[in-house]
Amino acid sequence: MMDTRHAPDDDWLLDDQLGLLSDDDRQRLHERLRDDPELAARHRRLQRVLEPLDAWTTPPPPADLVERILDDIADRHENAPVVREVFLPYGGSGGRRLAMHDLLAVAAVIAFFFAILFPSMSVVRQRSHRAACASNLATVGRGVSAYALANRDALPYQPVGGRSSFLPAGGARSAHVVYAPNSRSLMLIARLRLVPVRVFICPSGKRRVPLKYTDLDAPGAAPDVQLCNYDSLNMAGATPSYSAAARLPYMSDANPLFADQKFNAVNPVVTNSPNHGKRGQNILLLDGTVRWSIDPNSGHRNDNIWQAGNITRYTGTEVQESADDTFLVP
Repeated sequence: MMDTRHAPDDDWLLDDQLGLLSDDDRQRLHERLRDDPELAARHRRLQRVLEPLDAWTTPPPPADLVERILDDIADRHENAPVVREVFLPYGGSGGRRLAMHDLLAVAAVIAFFFAILFPSMSVVRQRSHRAACASNLATVGRGVSAYALANRDALPYQPVGGRSSFLPAGGARSAHVVYAPNSRSLMLIARLRLVPVRVFICPSGKRRVPLKYTDLDAPGAAPDVQLCNYDSLNMAGATPSYSAAARLPYMSDANPLFADQKFNAVNPVVTNSPNHGKRGQNILLLDGTVRWSIDPNSGHRNDNIWQAGNITRYTGTEVQESADDTFLVP
């Protein structure tokens, strides 16, 4: 397996410089900087590289930019036929004639602004998706709270009976092991109309098939796991009551170990969710708060939210070691 021990550290360093870290993650990073001289040295080198960007300003375009562009076009195409005017009809019988150099000037301005704004638009789109994802999880949190209030502090749970696997195939599958995605329990809050079905689709997720209430209302319906971009606390194992573990993660962006409904042999210690380009994941805690984390070691007592205990290979029948062991599965 490729050594990726430094990969998340470098992401942390860059996000710190760009002001993208949460307060908790920034504190954890600075604690690691104090304890890791090599990481601190990389942090200083990155600061030196980015210092010119802090001081860089965009100079105003020269006043004769349009004329220079037109002159360059004329020099390159002096022998080509030139359209001097374009007639733009308006409604009715009127119209307006525009010289070709007017149209070229407009095109040059549009190209100039796209070159400046496109990178910023990409960052804005990523942040808006992250915010919309966090809003989805916050809505789920309110639905789980309402369910617990009506069901004696219990988390949403739909029993299977006997042994089950949250993966459709695996080495432990047999006639006595049935496929039962964990999302069956999570979908109870939608079936009871405690949340809208749209909140189960992450705006940055790979799958964006909208879930419908008709997918839930048929007798014995088990919604396709592909209709949900999020993973939640494995209900086949030991689980706490709703109020007993307020800071326990309950749901997050998709677990990379089980993306595409199969076990993926990736390193869970340094791998983030695929939902947001593996840069981090939104995590819903049982107290209803949602936080962004660039580190999967974000569970209760900083345990890994992707793993059951220290298990590294999975067939779909594994469960968490205890009620405070976070294990989020599809």
